[in-house]
Amino acid sequence: VEEVVFRGAVLGGLLSRWGALPALLVSSLVFGLVHCNMNAFLPLTVLGGVMGYVYLRTASLYPAVIYHALFNLTNLSLVFFTK
Repeated sequence: VEEVVFRGAVLGGLLSRWGALPALLVSSLVFGLVHCNMNAFLPLTVLGGVMGYVYLRTASLYPAVIYHALFNLTNLSLVFFTK
């Protein structure tokens, strides 16, 4: 759902108005802020930028969805296996 919202709607909507770089920066910042975790704001903003870049390069949400799922799976595995 996050990829559809942030890469599809936000990035896609801003892209036609502002161009690639401003749209990518704003959608990445919004992605970081929406998670409401100031400790993770910078890493999540960078992650949003990477996934946005993947979306722009491939013109498809699927690679960004897979990247996001792998990121979440990695984090979940780290939490699970380190406890």
